[in-house]
Amino acid sequence: MHSEGDRTAATPHAQPHVGPDAAMTDSLSRGDAHPSLDAQERRVISLLVVAIIAFVICIPIIAVLSESPMLNVLLGLSPLLITLIIDALLAARHYKVVTFWIVLLVVHLVAIGVLWLLNLTLVEQVNIAGSISTSLIFTAVITVIVTLADAKRVKQSVKDAHDESSRTVEFKPEKLDEYVHAIEDKAKALNFAIGRVYRASNGGTAKMRERLRIPSEWYNDFNAFNALEKEDRQAQLDQAAVLLRKIRDRLALFAQKEKDVFHPSELSSIKHLARNKDGEDRIIDVLKTNDRDPVDHYYVSAVDFCDRILSEIEET
Repeated sequence: MHSEGDRTAATPHAQPHVGPDAAMTDSLSRGDAHPSLDAQERRVISLLVVAIIAFVICIPIIAVLSESPMLNVLLGLSPLLITLIIDALLAARHYKVVTFWIVLLVVHLVAIGVLWLLNLTLVEQVNIAGSISTSLIFTAVITVIVTLADAKRVKQSVKDAHDESSRTVEFKPEKLDEYVHAIEDKAKALNFAIGRVYRASNGGTAKMRERLRIPSEWYNDFNAFNALEKEDRQAQLDQAAVLLRKIRDRLALFAQKEKDVFHPSELSSIKHLARNKDGEDRIIDVLKTNDRDPVDHYYVSAVDFCDRILSEIEET
């Protein structure tokens, strides 16, 4: 591992040009927006929300059945509610599943100390052992369900990416729009991963994210051109080739090391990520290591699909 002082400053030519077309119009360019959720993720969040509602409804029922003050029941089971709320927020922001287990343990350890202190002031004390045990059981069951659901989602994503990469594409010029939209979907998946990994809370900046993202404007320009040149198939193919080369050049950045893409001052601001501090890791490796989704499969699939379609266009 080299020290910070051993690293040479990035030369100006190593910095990719970020033109106006790299400025994202959607909220993701700020790095603080929630990435879009697939059906599986929506089901996970729905499960957590239902669990929170059920918890609130059950509090008075438990209080009556146990003949305990409602405040004591609420305090005793508060770790369950807090964990569920945090898990719902984490699921919406694509945090890794291991984070859910860390939250579960930390919340309950803190709750033990807080409840012990509260018992010093309460007339009728909270049953700490019983409350924490009950909360742990319920939160553990829900976290297991979330873990299994996430594993299923990731497995399906990998399978879809593999199937699409291995499928032979029979190029048809009349399906040009479909091919472009397929690449756009892959690019969006990569853009979301970039937003999650290099988000502001990890020390990332909007300029860093824009340097890697594939701008939506590129597709908008292509669609606008096609609308004007509906009858000129060759012009559409030429424009598609321009778009694909731009995308391919942007994807090439993912294979470069962080230090060759980001400025030293940007690298020094990155935190909380599993990566080489000197920027010796490739961008794609940093994304793969620090994101829940199979980013490497998205990347390989996008590069392969892009290369194949571009090759077909050039031969047409």
